[in-house]
Amino acid sequence: EFIYANKNFLCGPESFAIKLSGLPWKLEPTLYTKFFENPFLKESAQYYRKTSERYLANHSVSDYLKWVEMCIEDEKKRSDAYLYKNTSFKLFENISTPLIKDRIRRIAAELPNLLKDDRTEDVTRMSKVLSLYEEGVSQLAQFLEIYVTELGSDALEQICDAAKEKPIVFVDAIIEVMSKC
Repeated sequence: EFIYANKNFLCGPESFAIKLSGLPWKLEPTLYTKFFENPFLKESAQYYRKTSERYLANHSVSDYLKWVEMCIEDEKKRSDAYLYKNTSFKLFENISTPLIKDRIRRIAAELPNLLKDDRTEDVTRMSKVLSLYEEGVSQLAQFLEIYVTELGSDALEQICDAAKEKPIVFVDAIIEVMSKC
């Protein structure tokens, strides 16, 4: 419950730090790991699994990517305030899975639409977020390849007959496709 309250800004990091203070973490690191870190990481992942699923179901992929950036930034601020650096690193890995990795295919599938609409800011954001995982980069490349192939095929289909009589039409179509990529 405290994890949900903290992540939903119902209480601040200082209250979390106060709750942790006075506990014998420095004397016994295994206590910290067993009784705080492991449950904290598990609950954080569960929180983001539920909220990200709900958010993506009700918002566009572009809005979802903005929300993911905000969640990661908020977690960084909170973790800098009250977690050990080692736990902060584990936390990022834990929340990145439900926020990004579990949704890579759905996110990357939106790439052709963003490219068609010239939404470079959203494409940049998508690339930045998905590049946190190797699989994300390969998914982006796959959808980009499909998009470019379709774009080229459509252009060739439109000019095929005209290009037989005037080869410059073919060259112009290739230049146009290249400018869209």
